Amino acid sequence: MTAALDTYLDQLAAHAELHGVIAVFADGAPLAQRAFGLADSQGTARNGIDSRFRVGSLSKSFTAAAILTLAQQGQLDLADPVTRYLPECGLDPRITLHQLLRHRSGLGNHTALPDYWPTLMQTPQAPEVLIRRVAAAPLLAEPGDASHYSNTGYLALARVAERVSDQPFHALLDALFWRPLGLSQTGAMATATNRGHQLLAGRPHALSLDPSVAFGAYDLAASAGDLARWWLALNEGAVLDAQHTALMMAGPTGDFGCGWWLDELVVDGQRWRSVGHMGDVNGYTAMLLGLPARRTCAVVLFNTASTPALATARRVLGLALGETRPAYPPAIAATAPWASDRYRDGAGTQVQLDAERGWLDRARDYGAPCRYRIRPHADNGLVQYWRADAFDERLELHRDGWLRVIAPDGATRDYVRETAR
Repeated sequence: MTAALDTYLDQLAAHAELHGVIAVFADGAPLAQRAFGLADSQGTARNGIDSRFRVGSLSKSFTAAAILTLAQQGQLDLADPVTRYLPECGLDPRITLHQLLRHRSGLGNHTALPDYWPTLMQTPQAPEVLIRRVAAAPLLAEPGDASHYSNTGYLALARVAERVSDQPFHALLDALFWRPLGLSQTGAMATATNRGHQLLAGRPHALSLDPSVAFGAYDLAASAGDLARWWLALNEGAVLDAQHTALMMAGPTGDFGCGWWLDELVVDGQRWRSVGHMGDVNGYTAMLLGLPARRTCAVVLFNTASTPALATARRVLGLALGETRPAYPPAIAATAPWASDRYRDGAGTQVQLDAERGWLDRARDYGAPCRYRIRPHADNGLVQYWRADAFDERLELHRDGWLRVIAPDGATRDYVRETAR
C-alpha cells in the first residue's frame, strides 16, 4: 500500500528543495515519513523526523479540548455566555463558549486589524486588550447564525480556560494532555527547533511574532509524530468522553467542529470523511488531514511560508490509500523565452513569469508576495512543462498564450497572458 508513497517521497528528496517533514501514520505508527531541508537557511542544521515546527492554527485543537474537558468535568457549561468569565472584554452577552469553539460567534479577528502586520504582532499584548479591540467592532454575523473563522475567539477560550482552572494555559495543556499522552515534542511556540522562512530568493527569515498575540489560537510547536498521536487519541475517545468527542470531531461536511475542520477526501471515487486543520504562521505552514474510519492521517510541516501543506497532505494520503500519480519529473535544460510575461486568472490575480531566468512571482496564501525558482522538464512543441523547485507544483506553458499551475493534489488554476503576441 505504501510503495507509491515511498517512491513519491524519494523523488521529492531527489528533485525538490523542500524544507520540512512529510509523514503518514496509521494506528499511530508511521507508514512513511521523511524529513527535508534546512532548519535554518543561515546554517547547516537539517530538519529531522522529530523536529518541532510551529504549527499555527493546529494549536486550536488543544484549546478546544481543554474547554471541552473543563465542560466534561462540570467546571463550565458550553452554553455559558463568555461574558460570565471575561466580563471586562466588551463581548456581546449573547456569545457562548460553544459558538466560539465552532467559529459561529460573529466575532472578528485581531489578525485582520490594520496594525497587526506592521507592529501589533511583534509586541507583547494582553489577551483582554486584543479581545476588547475586536469586540468594539460590529459583529460579522448574529451569534450562532454563520461561520466566521476567528483567532480572537480561540484567544478568548484560552483565557477562559486559565481563569476556570486557575493555572497558566500551557501548564493546563501539559497536565491534561501532553504528559498523560506522552507528547514530549509538543509545547509553546518558542520550543520549535527550526526557523520560519519566507518563500523568496535566498529564503530570508520570516517576520518575528510575539507569542502573546498567538495565545490559544496559533501558539504551539510540535513534531509530526506527536500531532499524529494527538489526533488518534482524540479520534479513539482517549481524551474526551463520547459526548464531547462527538462535539469536537463530528458534524456536517464543510463545517467546523471544535478545533477541527470537517470535510471529506475522495480517493479513486471513494469518499472518506476527514477531520483536519491547517496551520499558517510567520514562515511555517502545517496540515494534519485524518480519515477517522481508516485511523490514518497525514501530517505535513514546512518551515517555509506558502508551501502548500494542504495539497501535499491530500496527495500523500491518497497515495497511502492506493491512488496513483505520475512520477515527479527531473528537470531538463530547455527554456521557453516566449513564455516570459504577466498572466492573470479569471479573478484578476496576476503572476509574473521569467522563463529566461527561471522565476515565478506570485501572490500565494493571504496575498503574500512570493518568488520561487521553476525549471522545465518536458516540451512537445505546443506546451512546455515546468516544475517548481521549492515544492511539488507543476506548470504548463502554452504557446497560444496561457499558463496552467497544478498543485500537488491535482487542483489547477489557469492564467491568460496579458500581452498580445
